[in-house]
Amino acid sequence: MASGLSATIAFGILIKLGIHDQELLQERCLRVGLSGGLGMSFFVLAELICERLGGRGNPGGLAVTFVSLGLLVIFALWIPFESGENIYDRFWVFYLSLHLLTHLAIAVVPFWNSQIPNQILWKYNKVLLSKFLIIGFFSAVSFGGMTLALVSIVELFNVDIDENAFGRIWFFCAFVLNTCLLLGSLPKADERDQLQLEYPTWILF
Repeated sequence: MASGLSATIAFGILIKLGIHDQELLQERCLRVGLSGGLGMSFFVLAELICERLGGRGNPGGLAVTFVSLGLLVIFALWIPFESGENIYDRFWVFYLSLHLLTHLAIAVVPFWNSQIPNQILWKYNKVLLSKFLIIGFFSAVSFGGMTLALVSIVELFNVDIDENAFGRIWFFCAFVLNTCLLLGSLPKADERDQLQLEYPTWILF
């Protein structure tokens, strides 16, 4: 949640700045925003690894926690900038690959080196995918509702609202609301071998 909130704040500041205004601040906001965006899934993976090692209270879990935080800080400092706010194009391939690898690891780490049937692993991933899609849909609906509410206020009361507010709402829904809902719906360790794939009633009809 801290990663999502930091990314939301950083990108919220970034969209308010001019294209060539305060380049140093833009660079810092990009570093925080991109590392925060990666940190949302990165720390979920770290928590799953800690769980496999017996929890965060033991030496292995503590080591994973501190190493994860250190790696994310190193990543933020390492992001290569050409000049000002411009980032090398090849970095984006690396960044998207990191996201993909992190999500793939989240899909298999809970059952790493475990004597469980393959059916449970596939059911776990089906549940994760269905929750991700459904919660993403609800986050998009929330963004649409908030946007319509702002537009209605502008039209009804003839007030001025900063256009950047729409961008901030989008980042809030994508990085805070969506993350909060996903974290609350992740299956716990003692529930993963009894998962049932259930769809909301409105999808079935």
